[in-house]
Amino acid sequence: MKRRNTILFLLFAVAVCALFVADIAVGSVDIPLSDVAAVLTGNATDASLRSIVIDIRLVKAIMAILAGMALSASGLQMQTLFRNPLAGPSILGIDAGASLGVAVVMLLLGGTVVLGYLSTGGYLLVIMAAMAGALLVMALLLALSQILRNALTLLIAGVVISYVTGSIIQLL
Repeated sequence: MKRRNTILFLLFAVAVCALFVADIAVGSVDIPLSDVAAVLTGNATDASLRSIVIDIRLVKAIMAILAGMALSASGLQMQTLFRNPLAGPSILGIDAGASLGVAVVMLLLGGTVVLGYLSTGGYLLVIMAAMAGALLVMALLLALSQILRNALTLLIAGVVISYVTGSIIQLL
């Protein structure tokens, strides 16, 4: 069993590396792997290729890896805390809180999102509303965790919060 897990881990590591390289090479401008390697080793002569690979695609690929690592670690922590393989942000209502924040902002602004010069196309306010909604639900869950000492009861409270938040979104 241990040998099988080691082989699977190595296969997944190779797959992540291959997809990382593919993420850098493939895009609206296909860049051959030899040019990607030249840019990454500092031997590229074309400034536009260097800008595409280093400034855009490499940063995007690294952030995708880091976000995936953070999501998997937080999911594992949530499942370990509740001793339930189904525990996650959707079960606890955190994603419904984020949706409620976005719905409120969209409703208050009439479907148009404008924040002025700080915004890129108005998305900054939507992102901030989603974060605020998720943080409010998380704060409510933390407050409930002081009252409800049983993890299963807190999980059920999270499901209730999820349904109540979804109902408010439907009402809006």
